[in-house]
Amino acid sequence: MTIPVLAIPGLATLALATQTLTTPALAAETQGAHSGSSATSSLPVPAPPVIPSASPAASSGTSPANTLSAPTALPSPAPEITQHPSTAITPSVSTDSATHTLIAKGRYVAAAADCAACHSMPGAAPYSGGYAFQLPIGTLYSSNITPDKTHGIGNWTEAQFMRAIREGVRPDGASLYPAMPFPSYARMTDADLHALYAYFMQDVRPVPRAVRPNAIPWPLSMRFPLTVWRWFFAPSPHAARKSAERLFASPQLARGAYLVEGPGHCGACHTKRGLAMQETALTAEDGPHYLAGGAPVDGWTPPSLRGEPRTGLGAWSEADLIAFLRTGRNLHGSSFGNMDTAVHHGTQYLTDNDLTAMAAYLKSLPPADETQSLWQPDLTATHALQAGGRLTPGQQLYLDNCAACHRSSGAGYAPAFPPLAGNPVVQSSTPDSLIHIVLTGATLHGTASAPSAFTMPGFGNRLSNTQVATVVTFIRQAWGNNGSAVQAADVKRLRNEITPSTMQSAPPTPMEPAPPQPNDIPKPPDASEHPAPQPAASTPASTDNR
Repeated sequence: MTIPVLAIPGLATLALATQTLTTPALAAETQGAHSGSSATSSLPVPAPPVIPSASPAASSGTSPANTLSAPTALPSPAPEITQHPSTAITPSVSTDSATHTLIAKGRYVAAAADCAACHSMPGAAPYSGGYAFQLPIGTLYSSNITPDKTHGIGNWTEAQFMRAIREGVRPDGASLYPAMPFPSYARMTDADLHALYAYFMQDVRPVPRAVRPNAIPWPLSMRFPLTVWRWFFAPSPHAARKSAERLFASPQLARGAYLVEGPGHCGACHTKRGLAMQETALTAEDGPHYLAGGAPVDGWTPPSLRGEPRTGLGAWSEADLIAFLRTGRNLHGSSFGNMDTAVHHGTQYLTDNDLTAMAAYLKSLPPADETQSLWQPDLTATHALQAGGRLTPGQQLYLDNCAACHRSSGAGYAPAFPPLAGNPVVQSSTPDSLIHIVLTGATLHGTASAPSAFTMPGFGNRLSNTQVATVVTFIRQAWGNNGSAVQAADVKRLRNEITPSTMQSAPPTPMEPAPPQPNDIPKPPDASEHPAPQPAASTPASTDNR
């Protein structure tokens, strides 16, 4: 069996890690970058790959600290961050060089903003929509954002495009659901959005594909309350950009804050939501709730990206973070769920300097929970597993299902199989992510710089709710971990909430063949009480989910 480590892996392969990103109040003069553990304990970080084009065109460009740049072989002028020469993009369509540069920059902005992760489906054309989000109010399907004039955004002006991204308003005046992270995108500069518009309109292939309607019941499906929501909870672009331009101790921290708080929208997943589903903090200035761990999304609970030593990034160095964002894995854990998607479609393509800036900014955030102590290993469980003899039910289940990959010591074989001992996800106050991966398994997809893929099998078809709760409790309390016990009712609840769409941890890149989709959720021997999910309704001729 296997589990996460700011990620979770599996019996014969896999990994869990942090879920995707969006930000507590730090005085500008006190913000500074600082590394965690020594570089000797970190994996070498390979250079970023070239971003795949969504159509027959590609190119390159640069820009200032709070504006994104396409990778280029030349260093950017201060206070910009030097770009990596290995990511230079060669245009493949013959237009003027300024257009090449603009489109390449837009492609880079799309990667930094992780557009493909939400607007692409396995086996479908890039950006053609249809990805399902399981939300408390129902199921939301992402829209087609290709330049198709019927089903996409082909008729949108640049002003309409910018307003939708930064303010959450469609061209017809209706409000977007805040699953679109416009409260974060409000910080994006005009230059970045101009380049992004050029990329979508000139480089992305139009796809005449309608997406299915949202499965949100009335009256929650009404749009006008979303307008009220925007008035109360979404910052104006002017105020957001002014916040993004606040003073920092260094240009590197300013760049990192822009990437994390703006296009990276890390807080959209990693910050808790209020009663109205609003993020309780949008930037580090808003207080310690920012990036302190988010609400469940698709059955995964995003962990803290702050400095907590047990449940956050306190034990990670900047080099660890860079390796994780580049490859989806490091010596502490592996990506899973929506974070695997974010790495696969987005962060693996960012330059070394941009990843370094993001890591420096994240490491500058103090812990939200200052009462946590450092994790200390406890060998009691290790000795019991190695000695054999009379084992507890949790120990026996772990030995039979998990130890082959995660070892009797819980140390795993990183970076392929992450450790469970000291794992922040394992010790989280909410065990949902750990239960989820035990039930369904997950795949750590390969990236250009770490091409090996690892799959942890699911155990939901062979373990009962009680058995899953027993082994997860053992993992959360062994080797010095201090997680709370898990009940069979917790497993039953999550098993019933998980749908086939949440079992695919990350859609592949447009270049990869789509894997077969599961027909239903694995059932344990005693799972007659768990009905199989019903097949989705057929796709209508046309819809607009935005």
